[in-house]
Amino acid sequence: MKMSMPWRGRRRFLRVGFAGMLTIATRSLFAAGDATGVRSPLRSARRIVDGLAYPENAAVVGRAYLAKTPHEANAKVLMRMLQQDDAQLRATLRGGNDKVLRALLARRVRRDFRDARVVHVRGWVLSRTEARVYALGALLRG
Repeated sequence: MKMSMPWRGRRRFLRVGFAGMLTIATRSLFAAGDATGVRSPLRSARRIVDGLAYPENAAVVGRAYLAKTPHEANAKVLMRMLQQDDAQLRATLRGGNDKVLRALLARRVRRDFRDARVVHVRGWVLSRTEARVYALGALLRG
């Protein structure tokens, strides 16, 4: 299935989808625990994906990313990679302020672009963070 969107439409899709993910993530990421009180990163990942503005489109992009990076085709691996090398983000995910979490994730995306940590997926240039969020969506949607 070929997605045909003008450049502005593509970038808007990504902004709206990522913004939706950030909104849900900041409200629920690592907020739900199991009966033992241990917080489940996979449950949190499900909530992130459920908050995407365009989950089907995000899954298409995510599957294309995973086809290029099959070693990342595991939800736990992706959650770990989304948090890697960022102690402040990890701490905030465990119970920090929503506004701070949104700022940290946005900073991570900007840093990806600044440091050329990008990937080309279906003609789009995405930060690794964006691509991994969409890949997570693809894995959890099945």
